[in-house]
Amino acid sequence: MNTQEYRQILRFYLLDMAGVTQKGVDYAIKAYTLKLGNLESCTIVRDDTYEIDVLHREITGLVRDLLAVELSGESDLRYFLASERIANALRVVHSQAVEIAADSMLILDNGGGLGCAELTNADSQKVVPIPDGMEAFLETIDTCFADASFWSGL
Repeated sequence: MNTQEYRQILRFYLLDMAGVTQKGVDYAIKAYTLKLGNLESCTIVRDDTYEIDVLHREITGLVRDLLAVELSGESDLRYFLASERIANALRVVHSQAVEIAADSMLILDNGGGLGCAELTNADSQKVVPIPDGMEAFLETIDTCFADASFWSGL
C-alpha cells in the first residue's frame, strides 16, 4: 500500500472515531442534565468504549507501521503523527464522557437526587446547567465535526 491509501484508511478510522465520540458526548450530556431520566443514556456511552478502543488500536497500529517504513516526505510524517494525536484526544474525550455518564448513573441510582454535598440545597426540580466554558467547547467540537474542510485537510 502507498501512503495515499494509508491516508484514506486513517481518515476513515478518524471519522468513525469522531462520530462515536460525539455520540458519547451527546448522551453523556443528556444523562448529566437528566433529560432522559433513565439509565439508557448512561449505558449507551459506556457500551461504546470497546469500539473506541478498537479504533484507537487500529489507528496507532497503522501509524507505528508507517513510522517503521521510510516515508516519502515531511508532510506525510506530520500527517500520520497528527492522526495519532487526534485519535488520542478523541479517546480522552470519550473517556471523560464515560466518566460523566457514570456519575450521572450514580445520581439516578440515588433516586434522582443530586448526590453531591454542594448541590443538596439546590431545588430538586432544576436541572444543573452546563458551565458556559463547556458549552463553548462543545459548540467548537460540533463545528469541527461538521466542517468538511477540517477533515479533508488531514
